[in-house]
Amino acid sequence: MFALVETAVADLEKVSRELEPRLLEGADAAELVEVVARGERICASMKARLAHRVQETRVWKGDAYRSGADWLAATTGETIADARRALETAQALEELPATSEAFAAGELSATQAAEIAGAAKDAPGAEGQLLDAAASSSVKGLRDRCREVRAASQPDDAAWARRLHETRRAGEWTDPEGAYNINARLAPDVGARFSAAWNAHTDRIFRQARKAGRREPRAAYLADGLVALAAEGPLKPPEVRVCVDQTALRRGYVTGGERCEISGAGPIPVAMARSLLDDAAITGAGQGRRRHHRGVEFDADHHRGPAPGTRGEVPGVWGQGL
Repeated sequence: MFALVETAVADLEKVSRELEPRLLEGADAAELVEVVARGERICASMKARLAHRVQETRVWKGDAYRSGADWLAATTGETIADARRALETAQALEELPATSEAFAAGELSATQAAEIAGAAKDAPGAEGQLLDAAASSSVKGLRDRCREVRAASQPDDAAWARRLHETRRAGEWTDPEGAYNINARLAPDVGARFSAAWNAHTDRIFRQARKAGRREPRAAYLADGLVALAAEGPLKPPEVRVCVDQTALRRGYVTGGERCEISGAGPIPVAMARSLLDDAAITGAGQGRRRHHRGVEFDADHHRGPAPGTRGEVPGVWGQGL
């Protein structure tokens, strides 16, 4: 096995050194990219599975590393976060044979395998449909489907809402070039309000720049919008649109095919939707119409029948506690 892998890597290195892309036709280069990408996916699978074995046997302790992820990051030159994700994926795939086989065959990237493993761990019965989603959609499409699967598989809706709140975090650091960096993880309801306020400033700055004849990447305007939000506060009360099936609201959790989500953010716990709707002080809306108040917009399109606590003139919109 060692000799086979070493020979394959040596051959690949030789090809890489001799490769001269400028001598290729564009179509030939595109075809080779597909071949090389498959090889990259295969190597990613091998690396993850081998690293998981190192993690299991705790060989990394002999080199005074703090964890298997630290060892893998140092060995491969990747970040600790990426190394940890690779190890978590490899461990989860031990219980997901179809995904493990697809990853080993180069049919899935490390990103796709990690997304499927994370969702199928909570909902093993969804493994097949997630593999289909990986084959037929973009990574974003797969992530959206994985979020839907996770949401539908949560055994305790209230516990899910608490966990999203309790795992909030933010960090700041200075990068090697001296620039200030930030990173944050927020519960989706808080994140949606923050995003709405942030993007309002960003859009204003974008319009001002275009009017003045300046053109920069949106990422630059987002940075300016973030600074403006911190300095000036929201331009207006942030608006959040909630789409939820009324049967799920009554029950307290979603089942197959039902929706409970913040538009643009994805699925959320029903307990979180209830809290948002209570805050919205919704009074009622007809089918296909919307009302909003204090920054929360309630979509009536997905509601089926009246619900206890409704105070609107038109059945179908639920505003508990109004």
